[in-house]
Amino acid sequence: MKDIAAKSQYDGVTNPVPTDESHASSEYEDRRVEIQGAITDSSQTLAEADVGQLSKAMFANGVAAQSMVDSGVAGAIIITPITGPNGLRVAIPIAKDYSLLDGAIFSFKAAATNAGNTTVNVGRTTGGGLIGQVPLFLEDGTTQVGAGIIVANNYYSIRFDSALDGGGGAFVIIEGRIVYDYLVMQNTADQLSGSTAFTKVDLGSVVKQRGITETSSVISLFANRLYRISYNLEAAYVSGTDPTIRARLNVVSGDVSWDLELVSLQLQEINSTSEQTSLSGTFIIVPNVATTIQLQAFTTQTTQVGKVVAVSMSVWSE
Repeated sequence: MKDIAAKSQYDGVTNPVPTDESHASSEYEDRRVEIQGAITDSSQTLAEADVGQLSKAMFANGVAAQSMVDSGVAGAIIITPITGPNGLRVAIPIAKDYSLLDGAIFSFKAAATNAGNTTVNVGRTTGGGLIGQVPLFLEDGTTQVGAGIIVANNYYSIRFDSALDGGGGAFVIIEGRIVYDYLVMQNTADQLSGSTAFTKVDLGSVVKQRGITETSSVISLFANRLYRISYNLEAAYVSGTDPTIRARLNVVSGDVSWDLELVSLQLQEINSTSEQTSLSGTFIIVPNVATTIQLQAFTTQTTQVGKVVAVSMSVWSE
């Protein structure tokens, strides 16, 4: 369609004078289809008496289109403005044409709970085309949304960032009900009586777990995720004069820059009167590489003997 302004210009007096050529009937038909399409795509029924339908459609496209409907499945979100698969036409069917959406924010109600890494697609599933699948990340922009983080029938806001995913672009969650990962372990059996060096504490059995794994009381952490790590260790007197019990978190492999061995170190003396003491702490880290950690204790110095009688540890991550 030719530019309207180039065809219909005033001569500066009274009459419009075409400076290009007259409007062909096919071009009038193009404009009719385009205008009526904008109106019907905004869920309005054409009404001859209503001369404000085009402005309503422009408002719906520009403002109300931020409210999206998810018509996808678990792990493959498809968000469409206003009315699901028959909503507004937001893109021509050219794969990953997100050039005009950098920084755009969309809100939607999730249709399904995800079971693994998740993608987002924007557009109409019928009649208008989809822009293309891109990954969905947590707010850090590097951690892809994992299983169970998107929960069916909950509302989420996401923002498109063209710089993410190696410049290919991705969405990040900026608001919504996110299910967090966690691990809780507990052991009430006596252990490490007479331990003369820092030794791994047996954390026992898993009480609650989601998304965070452990093997033989060694806990695995992902890179670039925030973790809150808490432990509580109960120690008891065995023999000697005031044995000192020590406990700390130890990095088995990965990011040692947080000095966990130092900042998490706890010391308590036990005498034959008090008989028992507690060592505990909570620490927050964001490892820059995949990291494994364990809890260690040191209970004995020569004839001063103590032991661990109970331990619990929890790890939480967003």
